[in-house]
Amino acid sequence: STVNGGIIQQWTYGGGSNQQWKVEDVGGGYYKITCVYSGKCLDVTNASTVNGTTIQQWDYTGGANQQWQFISVGSGYYKIVNRNSGKCLDVTNVSTANGAIIQQWDYAGGAMTDWGVHLLDYALYGMDVTTPKSIMASGGKYGYPTDACETPDSLQTIYEFDGFNVMWDHAIGINDGAYGRNHGLGFVGENGTLVVDRSGWEVIPEVVNREKRMEAVALVKGTGEGLKNHVKNFLECRKDRNPKTNASVEIGAHIAKFSALGNIAYRTGKKLVWDGTKFTNEEEANKYLLPSYREPWKLPTI
Repeated sequence: STVNGGIIQQWTYGGGSNQQWKVEDVGGGYYKITCVYSGKCLDVTNASTVNGTTIQQWDYTGGANQQWQFISVGSGYYKIVNRNSGKCLDVTNVSTANGAIIQQWDYAGGAMTDWGVHLLDYALYGMDVTTPKSIMASGGKYGYPTDACETPDSLQTIYEFDGFNVMWDHAIGINDGAYGRNHGLGFVGENGTLVVDRSGWEVIPEVVNREKRMEAVALVKGTGEGLKNHVKNFLECRKDRNPKTNASVEIGAHIAKFSALGNIAYRTGKKLVWDGTKFTNEEEANKYLLPSYREPWKLPTI
């Protein structure tokens, strides 16, 4: 295409001038990137600063949304950051396919991590496990397709362990979930299901041929003091300079990472094999494990 608004995509190199680019210094460490075939430059649509905005070609006007900075990430590779948005060029869903759209993307967790850190923590503690063998996820923006959110409002994630799976399911805007609750989790066994949420816990027996396999346990209400108890314990530890809080830093860090694995599986669209520190079957997915910091910011070395 030679028209303004032509969408930029990735494609196997064929030697055409539509795949060749001229990089010109515009000052201040920024460059315009012009397609040889069309004579038009890379442009962030509508000068948007939103993650996921499509990159297009347009006549050069001098706008900051058409100016780019090349930042080395080592081994001869660079991230290309837009001057206006501060976001970098990104291939949609880490795709390796011809035709994948080039967009700008940052990081967000959505309900997968916002609620996942609270509820999946119960699952790991209850099953006495930490590291899944694999993760896969599927979902999308089904409930609110036109809102400003970029993370999926509906998502199902399956974490595979030896002998069982942990399945995450969220749907924003739906207040009546499994077991008649708007949040919580169920430990499903052959004799019954233990249901836990912030209000308490109960046991629902499995019924086979009209016979219960175990006795039901009616809802045992919690004290409602969980948050206050955590805050009290944290302040007491600060006062006593005791690093061993009831919920340790290590537990918090692990469940944050565990929840984020679901988002990575969603963004890649792949079943990812995990060894506890990295993905072993999809190298591209490992790029999501650490953010790329803008200069001069960097993650401190401890």
